[in-house]
Amino acid sequence: MRVDPIDHTTQRYAETARGAGYFVSPFWLGLFGDAVTAYAVNKGEETVALFHLFVYKHLHKSFVISSPMSQHIGLVLLKRPGGTHSDQSEVKRIIRALADFLNKNHKDALIDFCLPANITDVQPLLWSGLRVSPKYTYRLDLSLDEDELLRGMSAERRKNIRQAAKAGYEVLKNQDPENVVTLVNQTLENAGSPVHGDELSRLVNAGGDSVFFNSVMQSGRALASAVAGTDGQTAYYLAGGHDSDAGDSLAGSYALWNLILEAKKRGCKTFDFMGSSVPSIERYFRGFGAMLTPYFRIQSAPGITDMLHKLRHKIKSGK
Repeated sequence: MRVDPIDHTTQRYAETARGAGYFVSPFWLGLFGDAVTAYAVNKGEETVALFHLFVYKHLHKSFVISSPMSQHIGLVLLKRPGGTHSDQSEVKRIIRALADFLNKNHKDALIDFCLPANITDVQPLLWSGLRVSPKYTYRLDLSLDEDELLRGMSAERRKNIRQAAKAGYEVLKNQDPENVVTLVNQTLENAGSPVHGDELSRLVNAGGDSVFFNSVMQSGRALASAVAGTDGQTAYYLAGGHDSDAGDSLAGSYALWNLILEAKKRGCKTFDFMGSSVPSIERYFRGFGAMLTPYFRIQSAPGITDMLHKLRHKIKSGK
């Protein structure tokens, strides 16, 4: 097998990636233009897998990551593997091709990306010298009805949502996208997290079926916002923000709850909270009653990568 770059702006790519997943879709990759590169894993003339990489340089070092706001590099196996020996061997060959590609083309780069939760055979990446560690997200089963979803939550989260509903907060759907971007960016800056304002602005202004968002309002003031993307099967919580000056702890939960309800209305089967390694955020997501789901993080030098990521953000934000 071999890994070849593939132009994600072509009709050929759109046909190949149709139904393959959100983070490898032409819509998602189109948000980043030439900054992101799509790759095909080819077996002879047949494309058996797709993924993307975001490569940039900082302090004379190359970084290889997934695109901003992505949960993973979108690695999708176009032929769904079964449990047979030949299917398992095919998956291992695909991961081996990815490992060989990274060794050949990004040997001296600082690599830091994740694989989708359904990719569990990471041995070829380990054998190539890369480091593998678990990360976690929460996934909510949207086949449950609204009452079942509420019953599965923590008492605190359920109370927040019911109090917000009684307070008569207005929920604006897919309106005033720039206000949503501003609120999210302010929240990220206050938390010292990376800000991707340009990409988020393109995302919420794109409209269509691939993205939806809301704002929770009170007396004309936006208290909280939440943004999700969907491939029709899964909805991904991409970004959220709240007005810290409002002193309201209900609006954020209410915005996310209404995002979940909208995903269910659109026919999504799963809502993915996109995980967090911050204990307070993990506890907040857990309160919605979703199931903990592990996936794998691939790194070349974890300590250095994390340090330079933080330094890059400080320089970019001027802090």
